[in-house]
Amino acid sequence: MQRLREIWEQERRQLPLWTPVLLGLGVQIYFWMPVEPDYWMYTISLATPLLIFAALWRRIARYWLIGFLLMLVALGFSLAGLRAHIVAAPVVEASMDATVEGLIAALTSSQSGRPRLLLEDVVVFGLTDAQTPSRTQITLLGRDDLTAFTPGVWVSVFAQIGPPGSPVEPGGFDYRRTAWFDGLGAVGFARGSAVVIKAPGRPGIFSRISLQIAIWRAALSNGIRSQLEGEEGAFAAAVIVGDRVGVSRDSTQALRDSNLAHLLAISGLHMGLATALLFGASRLILALLPIPARRWRIKAIAARIALAGAFAYLVLSGMSIATQRAFIMVAVALIAIMLNRPPITLRALTVAALLILTLRPESLTHVGFQMSFAATAAIIAGFEWARQRGWSAWAQDGGIGKRIFAYVIALAATSLLAGLATAPFAAFHFNRAANYGLIANLAAVPIMGFWVAPSALIAGALAPIGLEGWALAVMGKGIATIMSVARFVTGLDGAIRPIAATAPLVLTLITFGGLGVCLGRTWMRWIGVGLVSAGLATWMIVDIRPALLVAPDGRLMGVRTDKGRVVDHPRAESYVASQWLIKDGDLANQEQAAERIGLDRGYSGGKAQLENGWLVMNVIKRNPDIARLSDLCKEKTVLIVPHIRNEIDGPCIFLFGDGLKAAGALAFMPEGEGVKITTAAQMAGRRFWTGYQPGGARSRP
Repeated sequence: MQRLREIWEQERRQLPLWTPVLLGLGVQIYFWMPVEPDYWMYTISLATPLLIFAALWRRIARYWLIGFLLMLVALGFSLAGLRAHIVAAPVVEASMDATVEGLIAALTSSQSGRPRLLLEDVVVFGLTDAQTPSRTQITLLGRDDLTAFTPGVWVSVFAQIGPPGSPVEPGGFDYRRTAWFDGLGAVGFARGSAVVIKAPGRPGIFSRISLQIAIWRAALSNGIRSQLEGEEGAFAAAVIVGDRVGVSRDSTQALRDSNLAHLLAISGLHMGLATALLFGASRLILALLPIPARRWRIKAIAARIALAGAFAYLVLSGMSIATQRAFIMVAVALIAIMLNRPPITLRALTVAALLILTLRPESLTHVGFQMSFAATAAIIAGFEWARQRGWSAWAQDGGIGKRIFAYVIALAATSLLAGLATAPFAAFHFNRAANYGLIANLAAVPIMGFWVAPSALIAGALAPIGLEGWALAVMGKGIATIMSVARFVTGLDGAIRPIAATAPLVLTLITFGGLGVCLGRTWMRWIGVGLVSAGLATWMIVDIRPALLVAPDGRLMGVRTDKGRVVDHPRAESYVASQWLIKDGDLANQEQAAERIGLDRGYSGGKAQLENGWLVMNVIKRNPDIARLSDLCKEKTVLIVPHIRNEIDGPCIFLFGDGLKAAGALAFMPEGEGVKITTAAQMAGRRFWTGYQPGGARSRP
């Protein structure tokens, strides 16, 4: 009994570290809901813990923890719902061709590398003000001249726009949810060249400040790329101001396949390096000055300077969600230094997580949030474990050789811990693992920290007097070295291991298991090990990939065979096909998948047979012959006909017209003598981003 009390006392001290976990659980419950919660559900969720307090007030000393834990979960649930209401904005109801005018807020690039404009203050001819989205994203023609498209100018373009796309398969990534929280109400592509029509200022002080910052960022990006041409200049612009337009697809893929893509995105590493260098330089300069060294608390002053620099970096980098998250984490650490507290602890990480989840609850669903906090928690927990065993004191008590050895070991341990912590999230979201990612990071991260980042800071300091050229050149050499490392590692045999998609429950088990290992002290760690093991075992044993998939509107079919998935067209719906193959853990491209055997090209569409004999036919012909369709409608047959409005007679399962369009993508799995059909609409539920609003109102289809 005494032993149990000792164990509970050790775990009880860790309870504050679980507050963001419980808050995040409430947020996740909100996103797990199949239907958008009504207002009374928020009242009930918040009132339940209070009722527990009231019912158990005589034993509150013993049971207060139950009510407090439930309150955190209810608060996370309510914060997510509140955020979803706050960001609500009009979304176009259907695809349409129209002239679109708007103010350029940002210039980005699509996955295919084509330039893309993010427009604000949008005007869509043919829509009323109440129907017009506040933000629209337009992918431009490849031949457009981009020199005139800078933030702050008004453009006009004739484009096809529509609501953000639905999942390419049931249960897949739903871009509509991300767009909802970004206030993005329409996406599309230009049907003609975009033209600048005027360049006015925006009303309102905050709008003008935001616009001016965007203009400065664009000018800075252009200046960097004018002095550093090619790949090095595009990489430098990406890590300094967050402008990734010039980064080629080949460069991005090489960084991804070598597990170095995090070097391209402004996140915790970049913010941490910039802040650490600025803090160290400021402290060194102040220490060399006699009066500050004797009279001032230079450590706190250096922390304030570094905090100001971190904020400037946040603003100039575009204030993306990942950068905001990194700034909050760095700010918490610097404030801890000002208060003479340890800057890098699990408690500091807890504060950062609470702030982010309170301000942007939807961040929990972003892979960047999951990977950055997983890596940071693993690194801090690992080094705290080493410090408790005296390893840190051993490393500091020695000569230069011992310190260098300790640094190398610490660097390897950091990369190993971060890699192990982020690997499940990378595999779940990207369906591939970089087998030599540790080697690549051990080689590239020091180059980033001791070569590229210092050169960038020096270039920034010298830019006002026009002497930044040599520092940018040095930075370019470092970037070229990093890219050489990435390409060397990518070229090794077996550099990439494809991983098939698994159920979200598996990642949930691994996540809570990892939290138990990092935050626990005794039995909680062993429970965490058990959960991680259960999650990994389930991932390896259970296969959830559908036997057959059909794209939204029935425009592509793919059936799974022993040789991999076969698609019925080598080029149509290329993005959908690529996502299917990636989720299958298949490295083939669409053309290779179309050449496989296992799917017949029947009457104007694909035809495939499931293991239990069910036949699925996809008729995509514009004006199909009704008599021919009636002949095809037989028992144990699913007939998919997008371009028909009336049902036909017959024993088959008939999917057609508007109902098929509303269903979205389809997944088929044989079940005994029957077939289970799952639709993307079923899996997505009735949520704000799918067009549903509590009370029966609809905002979009």
